[in-house]
Amino acid sequence: MLLTRLARFVYRGRKTVRRNRVNRSVESQKPYSAKAVANSLLELARKNGENLTPMKLQKLIYFAHGWHLAFTGKPLLNEQVEAWQWGPVIPSVYHSLKQFGPGPIEGLCMDELGNAPVVAAEDQDTQHILSEVWRVYGHLTAMQVSNLSHQEHGPWDLANKGNQFQSKSWPIQNETIRDHYKSLLEKRKG
Repeated sequence: MLLTRLARFVYRGRKTVRRNRVNRSVESQKPYSAKAVANSLLELARKNGENLTPMKLQKLIYFAHGWHLAFTGKPLLNEQVEAWQWGPVIPSVYHSLKQFGPGPIEGLCMDELGNAPVVAAEDQDTQHILSEVWRVYGHLTAMQVSNLSHQEHGPWDLANKGNQFQSKSWPIQNETIRDHYKSLLEKRKG
């Protein structure tokens, strides 16, 4: 059912979330930093009265990246997604938010200049993908989204089969992520 909602995805403009008073650096060029995508998802969650944990945020970013690759053929993130023992992780977001542990994230991810980057409001296609990812997955718990990101024969599973946890992390190739999400889309269409 979750994937059916995303399979009905149609690009259309959405209003962007209202920005709080924080120094923001709006990123206007794709692919975006994972911190910009993280902050945009954090703001969507807060707009809907929800708090996110670092684990749930990591998975939402991963899903957004996957669906963006499926629909556009281009990466959403300018960073490599890695397969860690407990799921797909974007290291820059992990290191930025690890102080929150399993608790709710307070604040936003800051870049090296002390700004909180966000996805450009004018990028309506990306804003819509983020809104749809939030609508479809946002109501799930951190464990539920984590389980979805660990699907057998999914990108994380395939990357780990190649690594066998011999190292702490292993890259998940964009092509693998794209092919997985495209196949999910095709299954729902057929």
